[in-house]
Amino acid sequence: MEDRGTLIFSKKALNRFPSEGEVEEIIAGVESGMTLQSAQAKAAERAPKSISFVDWLVSFLKRRADAKR
Repeated sequence: MEDRGTLIFSKKALNRFPSEGEVEEIIAGVESGMTLQSAQAKAAERAPKSISFVDWLVSFLKRRADAKR
């Protein structure tokens, strides 16, 4: 995502989509005087950690098995 030619968030670089409100938090940080890099780092701290598909699948199958008991 860019704003006036400045890259605010890169899905490709981070290998994920932004979490809800993350881009807005970056913009607010920059508007309050933070550097872009600092605002990005602060917003990323609050972003949920992504899990691999395999980890998700194992968790899903475990919950499914538990529900059948």
